[in-house]
Amino acid sequence: MVNKLPEKLTLLRKHYGYSQGDMANKLHIPVTEYMNWENGNTVCGIQQLKVLADMFHVSLDAMADNAKDIVIAADNLGDSVNIPFLNGASQSMTQQMDVADNMMPVSSVLPADTQQQTMKVNTLNDDATGGTKEMGKVSDAETKKPAEKPSGSRVSNKAAQDKKKKKMMILIGSICAAAVAIVVILIFVLNSGSSSVSLGAINRIAEGDKFTLFIDNKGSLKTYGTFEDASSFKNVVQVSAYGSHAVGLTNKGTVVTNNGDSEVSDWKNITMIAAGKEHTVGLKKDGTVVCSGDSNACEVSDWSNIKAVYAGNGVTIGLKSDGTLAAAGSSSSAVINQSGVSSVSMSDDFVSITKKDGTVTSFAIGSKAVISTSSFSGVSSTAIGT
Repeated sequence: MVNKLPEKLTLLRKHYGYSQGDMANKLHIPVTEYMNWENGNTVCGIQQLKVLADMFHVSLDAMADNAKDIVIAADNLGDSVNIPFLNGASQSMTQQMDVADNMMPVSSVLPADTQQQTMKVNTLNDDATGGTKEMGKVSDAETKKPAEKPSGSRVSNKAAQDKKKKKMMILIGSICAAAVAIVVILIFVLNSGSSSVSLGAINRIAEGDKFTLFIDNKGSLKTYGTFEDASSFKNVVQVSAYGSHAVGLTNKGTVVTNNGDSEVSDWKNITMIAAGKEHTVGLKKDGTVVCSGDSNACEVSDWSNIKAVYAGNGVTIGLKSDGTLAAAGSSSSAVINQSGVSSVSMSDDFVSITKKDGTVTSFAIGSKAVISTSSFSGVSSTAIGT
């Protein structure tokens, strides 16, 4: 039986436009070895045959079985191709292929609506003068089917889905916006009800001429004696008094008084208060001081780094963060040179300064003699009566 593998190799190689050198490179073999396959001098191994079948997109059986035809697309083949062919080591054979345009259906290979061409190969061998022999069936490339257009129902369903998604996105956006609004409102409500100044240990009790004010641990203001302005002192966390003058600091950092001082009512961010005989002092959160009333006692506009304020009879004293004092008003020069101060108390006539070491120093504001406090020790705070 004649070995048809060389013919098949030559036919397939030329169909795909490869040279013998291209084939040798793809198979990683010398070109002479591949030429021997096409000439019939040698036969390739089964593994190499599998590679060739995959390369030419045909079955292994079609490559190896002489009784089976090769089915390939017949595009771009020349009208006549001469294929050198040797049937033995010392023999040669000339192979001529004529490509015909005969069309025939092959239902077992292609769909019914696809046409095929039949390729006939004229072969010449040692003892044959010529003849026509059917080598293989070559099919035209399948006509590409047009892209399937979506049906009306599919278009309608897609539009409905898009509309549903849009509504869902709008709903989600509305919910998110509502949630943000609720959070903002809650923050506003909580902040409006929260204290910027907390109830502490300072200024919990204040004594005037005819009243005493006290803030209990629950933050409620208790009044004793004659004090007719308790209704104005709501939500106060500090109180201070001097004579008939009373001042309250609210938990919002604002200040109320019982003398109707409109300037004081505009103060904000106050952290500590002090009531003098004829003036009111406020310590701001930034360490500066505001004052309303007695002009001499209110010369505090240039003060800074103040952590506590005190007021008396025409005198204002500020305790600085470094333990030194700032003072304004009558007899203020006597106290400004003090250092290591922890707290101050005042009356009409005296200033008592408690030091961090527990000692106490006193100064006279008026004409009265100074009270001797040189024997005091281990003192944390003082109070002076009239």
